[in-house]
Amino acid sequence: MSVASGRSADHRDDYAARAVKLLRQATAVGFRNHAKWLKDTDLDPLRDRADFQAVLKGITPPELAPPPRPVK
Repeated sequence: MSVASGRSADHRDDYAARAVKLLRQATAVGFRNHAKWLKDTDLDPLRDRADFQAVLKGITPPELAPPPRPVK
């Protein structure tokens, strides 16, 4: 979903929202591999989204959190 959101202009927001929803579901059942999510380039299309940043913030220990991105 994340990769698709970066490729499909027509459905970008729909795919991105679905990807974030799936990531929230993954965290709810215990997946909290913050190191992978910080480096995974497949998630790049989601990085500027507030909902994705909220999910990341919820699973990332503060000492490993990336610096905030400037608002565009």
